[in-house]
Amino acid sequence: MITSRTIRQLFVTTLLGALPAIALAANFGVSPLSVDLTTQQRSAVITVSNDDSKVIQLKVHAMRWTQNAAGEDQYQPTEDLVFFPKRLEIKPGEQRIVRAGLPASPIAGDERAYRLFVEELPPVELPTDGQTKLSVLLSFALPVFVAPTLANSKLDIQAAELSTDGTLKMQVANVGGSRARISRVISDDGKLASESVSSRYIFPTVAKTITAKLGKDACKAAPKRVKVELDNQLIEVNISNSHCAS
Repeated sequence: MITSRTIRQLFVTTLLGALPAIALAANFGVSPLSVDLTTQQRSAVITVSNDDSKVIQLKVHAMRWTQNAAGEDQYQPTEDLVFFPKRLEIKPGEQRIVRAGLPASPIAGDERAYRLFVEELPPVELPTDGQTKLSVLLSFALPVFVAPTLANSKLDIQAAELSTDGTLKMQVANVGGSRARISRVISDDGKLASESVSSRYIFPTVAKTITAKLGKDACKAAPKRVKVELDNQLIEVNISNSHCAS
């Protein structure tokens, strides 16, 4: 696994101006890469490290993370998470701690998901050479999951079809109480493995189409079954190769 200093779930924000000199984004890392909170584990410590040669200014804010009927990610402001501090100044080579947790209210219903954004702030100094600068700012979107006791994901996978370009399309519904995260899709004999998956997270009650790239030679192999690997289970699915012959 690549370390948290090199993996970034990025939302890149740009301060627009006339083109010209470009101020590069700061180099910082966040660890861990995701957080799970429960009724037993109600808080977590997140480490933010400055791997750059300059002092960086960061802000932290939370958004509720949901998926609509089409399975598309949606974000809304929320006060469900408690976290501190909300602003950070970190010197080169140093680290700061962000503490995040749940309020006193009980957890009920299905698992809830959030993103805790750690975002670089624009430099305070204005250009003194009369030149407008374009600043690219870096932002981590840390997944935070809040699960009630004994909530489990359960996927119902149907209508799996393989196309001529090696793309496997599946109709997937999460009928469980917590999110499902697809790691990869492999053929029953293990010779084919997904190069990419269109959407890794599927939230409770959400149904959507998932595509997995098995490679251009997948039709030649003509697999009859695939295995969908999740974080906590392995699901075997029969697939149709009818489109391979078309």
